[in-house]
Amino acid sequence: MMNDERRMMNHNSQFTVHSSQLRKVFIKKILHCALCIVSCALPLLSAPPPAATTPEALLWDKVNMAYMAGPTSRQTTDLLQRFVDGYPDSKNLARARYLKAQISFQQKNYREALAKFEYLLSNHPKIEYADSALFRLAECYYNLKAWKSAQQKWEELAKKHKSSHLYPEALYALALLNAKDGKWGVADDLLEKLTDGYLAFATLPHVRE
Repeated sequence: MMNDERRMMNHNSQFTVHSSQLRKVFIKKILHCALCIVSCALPLLSAPPPAATTPEALLWDKVNMAYMAGPTSRQTTDLLQRFVDGYPDSKNLARARYLKAQISFQQKNYREALAKFEYLLSNHPKIEYADSALFRLAECYYNLKAWKSAQQKWEELAKKHKSSHLYPEALYALALLNAKDGKWGVADDLLEKLTDGYLAFATLPHVRE
């Protein structure tokens, strides 16, 4: 009986040792795999982005850096104008024109911004941020107190860009404009559509009132 117990204790002791060794080996394997993954990823993480190699790409990089540093600075506007004049066939031309219009809007030069957004949408109707340009255009008209034109542009946005993040904003603007004109029924319908589809707007004081 005692011999059996001793053999059992020795067996358990050996099992404990083997288990401990297996855990160490397992941990080493995991660490080795982790180091392999990290070492493979390091070139991707540390590698600098491809350098701009053409004059057009270099100038576009300067435009972006200047815009991020100071959107309405003289340097930004000068660089944008140089880009538009120098590269009329660039794939970034629409973006450059959008930035020029956006700068005019930020400077509260609404008439100039209006003309630039109109030109942009006429010449680049399929730009990916047409919804943003159209919304800004409506805001230009609104700030110039051209209520009907503003309403038409927000209606156009609501019709053409239902999946846009600006779609509910356009509905809200249209509701306020209709309420301003005393068209309470239309305003209520728009607000109901807005609050039913976009819960964030249901908490706005203007909507609740």
